[in-house]
Amino acid sequence: MEKIDSLLTHPEQCAPDKYKLNNDGSFRAFELHRLRVSYRYTGREIRIVRVRHTRMNPKNH
Repeated sequence: MEKIDSLLTHPEQCAPDKYKLNNDGSFRAFELHRLRVSYRYTGREIRIVRVRHTRMNPKNH
């Protein structure tokens, strides 16, 4: 939860999501404790798009 809370003040701190097809840079992701969290930052809001365990095969979205 601390990592997600830190997104409120620095939403672009994470790298762009490499599994997002045609990513315009608004989709970002980070890994923490074997979980990969993908989110979208639009300038006005942050939406958590996907949470998955890192042992799962990644799917492009």
